[in-house]
Amino acid sequence: MERRSAFLLLVCLAGAFILCSGCTQPTDSLPNATPSSTRTMVTSVDTPLLPPPTATTVTPVDTPKIPPSADTPSLTPTTLIPGDPTSCTKDSDCVPAQCCHPTGCVNIRNQPDCSTIACTQVCQGPIDCGAGHCGCVNGTCSIIPGPASTPDGQATLKIAVKDAPKIKDGGTITHLWLNISEVSVHRAVTNQSINESNEEMTVIESEDPDTAGWITVIKDTTMVDLMEFVNMSREIGQNTVDPGRYTQIRLKIDSGTITVDGINHDLSVPSGVLKLNRGFDLDPEETLTLTLDFNVDKSVIRTGSDQYKLKPVIAVLSDEQQARGS
Repeated sequence: MERRSAFLLLVCLAGAFILCSGCTQPTDSLPNATPSSTRTMVTSVDTPLLPPPTATTVTPVDTPKIPPSADTPSLTPTTLIPGDPTSCTKDSDCVPAQCCHPTGCVNIRNQPDCSTIACTQVCQGPIDCGAGHCGCVNGTCSIIPGPASTPDGQATLKIAVKDAPKIKDGGTITHLWLNISEVSVHRAVTNQSINESNEEMTVIESEDPDTAGWITVIKDTTMVDLMEFVNMSREIGQNTVDPGRYTQIRLKIDSGTITVDGINHDLSVPSGVLKLNRGFDLDPEETLTLTLDFNVDKSVIRTGSDQYKLKPVIAVLSDEQQARGS
């Protein structure tokens, strides 16, 4: 009986051992299956997720955003008229391509900065002295022979200079260079009277920066040798202005040089703006030339040894007064 019980116990233990061995076999296979399955899932999940942020999301979105940012400064000449600075749609788009003695025309957005450049008054080239003007021809800024026409309802005001020989204190002035940077005119108020005299007057120097009512006729610095225009006038600039009554003329002279007996000297010039109490009327579509007739004999003052000062004495002559020989 005891042997049978021991035998049964051994059988049970053997069965239990076999059973345990069978149970641990699948358990050992699970780690082998699980990593393989896990790697497959990770690969299958990671593979579609990585390309979208790199290829689909980042690159396509950033690429179309570049042109808008480049188009933002589309008002600049280089973007608006790429490679063609002469493109235009109307005559007012076109201006001279060079500051002095221009030989071509460009779109106004490409106009040169002439604020620090002084030009001589020699007439040369296809535009100088009314020989031609800039206009839009078949979509291109071009030179058109002859002076420009005045827009309907507007008027054209031209400014000219002239002078007479200067002899003073035993010295002869052969050159009198002035850098004129501005000429403006002042619009009258209703029923305001004006002085249209052609008499000489000493200019009034003013430091008043007020610009109300002032219309600029010449805004680019022009170098003028008054001695080149002895007993003759020469136009130095023009502009289109509103018709009506004007009360004053204002000019700004930046610097000057005088040649006396063949020797050049610095010419002291007024630091402020110079005002002339001289008025005029402009009718619609009229072209009027006002000539600033400098009296050099009265305008140049010798203040010391080889020192000279400019205190302009000027008569303002209209076309009609010029024709009468005033």
